[in-house]
Amino acid sequence: HEITNLNVRKSLVGNGLPNLEKALHSLATSSTIVVQDSIAINHQKNVRIPIPASIAGSSRKRLRVKMTLVYNPPVNTVDLNNYNPVDISARLLREDGIPVSRYNTRDKASPAFSKSNVKSYVEEFSTREHTDCFWEIEVKSETLIDEFHKTLHLEAGYEQGYSIVLSIEDMNADDTIDLHSEISQMIEIDIQNQINSAKTMKSEDFMYGIIVGVVLAFSIYLMYG
Repeated sequence: HEITNLNVRKSLVGNGLPNLEKALHSLATSSTIVVQDSIAINHQKNVRIPIPASIAGSSRKRLRVKMTLVYNPPVNTVDLNNYNPVDISARLLREDGIPVSRYNTRDKASPAFSKSNVKSYVEEFSTREHTDCFWEIEVKSETLIDEFHKTLHLEAGYEQGYSIVLSIEDMNADDTIDLHSEISQMIEIDIQNQINSAKTMKSEDFMYGIIVGVVLAFSIYLMYG
């Protein structure tokens, strides 16, 4: 039976195969960071992300942040109504710790709210303040059924793997700046500082430094075809 509804088809197969040439190319006005990590159930961790100075000074919305979070949870075969027993969500925090997005991307009244393992977020900001610094992605993991570990017979200390594709974009598309190069430089400096101060380094900072050092070659097309 052919599925003719485009929304249903897209929900089943996504956007299709990525264009490798586009995925490995980064624009000067946008750059994408790929984070691959794991998190313990009912825990929270923060991942630092660079917000460059080159887009500063606009009272209008100029900074666009697109984020897609995906993970592959174990299937709860005991209760298929709650087949996804793990909820991982994320939100953005400014450098001053103020949340600027929400964890949830859909209404809790939706039957799919607690079952989706793919979540997308799009936020836009003015750049009058809060640039040339590091914001954070706050990642949270929760169990969605009672006695999760006992029901699924998971080992103690089980951690759920996840990936985040984060795109930082200049909405003005100013071709006089190189957003990608500036972000790359900020990450390299941050990694060096972390190495020099390893005794006081947070675990989430260490994870961030290892992961994002070489993945900035991806473009926005990886996330949106």
